[in-house]
Amino acid sequence: FIHETPPWKPYGYTLWHPLIAKSQNLSEHHEILLPTFLYEDLLRCHSAWVATNRIHTSLLDDVVEMLKCTKSGKKLATLLDGERKWFIRLDQMSPKDSPMGGKLPSATIHEVVTRICTSMRAYGCLTREFDDAKTEDREMQIKLVLNPWNEGRDPDKEVRVFVPPPAAKNTRKPHATEFAISAISQYRWPKAFQAPWGFDLQQTVDLVSLGAMKVLEDIVAYTKELSEEITELLLRY
Repeated sequence: FIHETPPWKPYGYTLWHPLIAKSQNLSEHHEILLPTFLYEDLLRCHSAWVATNRIHTSLLDDVVEMLKCTKSGKKLATLLDGERKWFIRLDQMSPKDSPMGGKLPSATIHEVVTRICTSMRAYGCLTREFDDAKTEDREMQIKLVLNPWNEGRDPDKEVRVFVPPPAAKNTRKPHATEFAISAISQYRWPKAFQAPWGFDLQQTVDLVSLGAMKVLEDIVAYTKELSEEITELLLRY
């Protein structure tokens, strides 16, 4: 088994968005394909931010107005109406590292563009997609995801579940039935965990373990709807 950087293709958020929306009982969810020409404008704003720690208002306004004139922008304008709150992300990552409210909900196109242009995570997403599109000889796709903002979500109660690729365990051709959980960690692992009222730690661990196994079963079932190429990449990486 060779350790190598896995391709992003089987881990794109939009690939799994229907399953995520179903598991989270989302009332609605949206994927907007931003125009490709916006790539250079977004990078120009990002460069200004890195160089001066600010984006000139006129530069930002130009990008926002240009986006609003497109088909994608007009659809965005109906969703980002200043009233409804959304969790936003690109296909690879969210701009939560943006110092301009990256961890806050977005309600306007201006907020979305600002957070993307001031996020190193978003910058990495854009440049990686550009490079992948060039390597694969295709047009790049800037996918923007909007999910309803959940005020009650508490990272202290979130966990991460680790499932190694079956190919790491043996040399023969792996199968989806070999996916198995190797570890579960709370999202905020440096903090002491507070068991929910009425539960001791062991009961909590048992519930989390059972829940994780159910989610894994749903994921494995969902892979049957995906292409054989995607399944092979998941098994390998």
